[in-house]
Order: sequence, then C-alpha cells, then structure tokens
Amino acid sequence: MSVHPLDEIATRSADARLIGAIFRKLAQFREDYDERFLHELFAMLRRRMPEHQADKVMSDALAMDNEIRFRLRGGPSLDRDGPDFPCPHAQALTRLIAHAGARDHSLAAAAAEELGIENHRILRKYASVLASSLAQGGIEIGWEGAAATMPMTARGTPDVDFRL
Repeated sequence: MSVHPLDEIATRSADARLIGAIFRKLAQFREDYDERFLHELFAMLRRRMPEHQADKVMSDALAMDNEIRFRLRGGPSLDRDGPDFPCPHAQALTRLIAHAGARDHSLAAAAAEELGIENHRILRKYASVLASSLAQGGIEIGWEGAAATMPMTARGTPDVDFRL
C-alpha cells in the first residue's frame, strides 16, 4: 500500500471527479441540445488546461459519449455525487478511463460492464484516447487516483474502501 500526501490525494480526487462533471455537462447538452452546456464544459476545462487541449478533451469526450449512448439507451445515469463518493456510473466511467490504456483490459472491461455495456472494445478505445488527452492537459486519472477517491464495487455494492 502506498501513502500519499493529503494534497496529492485531494488533487487526484478532483481529477477523478472531473470525469463525472464532463459527462454530466454532456448529458445536459443532450437533453435539449443547448450549446450553453458545451460552453460551460469548455470554460471548466479551460480553467484546468490550455485552450487547444480543452478542445481535444471536448472532442474525445463527445466521441466517447456518442459510443456510450449508442450502446446504452439514454446514456449513463449520472446522479449527483454524494459527499464521499461519485455516483455509481461516474465511478464506473472514471475506472474505465483510468484503466483503458492498461495491457490487461479486464478492469476497463469490468467498468464498462458496470455501465451495462457488454460489447465494449470500441468504448475502451475511446476511453483510452480520452485518458491520453486528459493527461496531455495535466489531468491524470491513474488507477491510484481512481482507487483513492472511490470504493471498488462488486455487484453494485461497496466492497473495499481504498481511501486513506
């Protein structure tokens, strides 16, 4: 087990929660196709990274969101986060993105299946591209960041709490 300074954990927590915020803004956009939500998302990303990288992250997030909505009617259920952890679909999205680039695809596959998506090869590719864009923008969603901010789940119930 590794121990991280509080500031590092807080940063990872904020980075991990960013995934839920991105996909919530995209869901709001999809409700009425109100571009105001895309502008708000872009502004949120611009506060954290350069403009050209925010463009790339938006493009990659939209592509991933399209694939999710193609596979999952209505898209993910992104309820508001609780005080301690993001909602279950936000947790699954974060783990999917965190593990998408790994050689062992089992954790990313399990996260996609938590979303209710069984045919997830393309989705894992989109998640890997988004993870790369986020990393280039200074947002790291590695497995430690995902584990430090949320419990791993088994069959939808908290199993182990990895927070320090």
